Amino acid sequence: MSQHPKFMPGAMLELREIPTLDALHKLAVDAAARAQDDKGEAPFAWHLSSGKQLVVILTSWIDDREKYGVVRALRDLLEATPSIQRYSFSGEAWVASYDQEQWKGKRYVQPKDREDRREVLMVFSFDRNGERRADVYQMDRDKDGKIIRKRDDAFDHYDSMAGAMWDLFRPERQ
Repeated sequence: MSQHPKFMPGAMLELREIPTLDALHKLAVDAAARAQDDKGEAPFAWHLSSGKQLVVILTSWIDDREKYGVVRALRDLLEATPSIQRYSFSGEAWVASYDQEQWKGKRYVQPKDREDRREVLMVFSFDRNGERRADVYQMDRDKDGKIIRKRDDAFDHYDSMAGAMWDLFRPERQ
């Protein structure tokens, strides 16, 4: 097992104009859809916007320890680089609903370990002013095993979203 987060070669692009949050989000949605393979797997991709420069970083991890190492490194990068005004990330994930009453007095179980989990392709975008965009696509398979993505409107309520990669511009919860 690696002791360090895995960062794969990405790209630095010079854009004609500074992308708005909506433009950056659309770029990330399109890139995520193209990157997803027939197994439904897509690398986690981070699009960091600094002026007209766009840096794309691809990441992977084997376990939660590596995942949180990647998130820590990216949080540190955003904190140390105020010129990065917005970012998007995309990748596949397991999600599940969390009803406080249902789970009252019980140990929290991560979505990946729950029977009611759903597999999704998610794309979230944030800027330093607090603006956010989110698109989550439920992944189902047709009779031939081909991935069918359907936008899941249940994720349009940003206030109920949480997770390690959710809004790295916000101060970290202790």
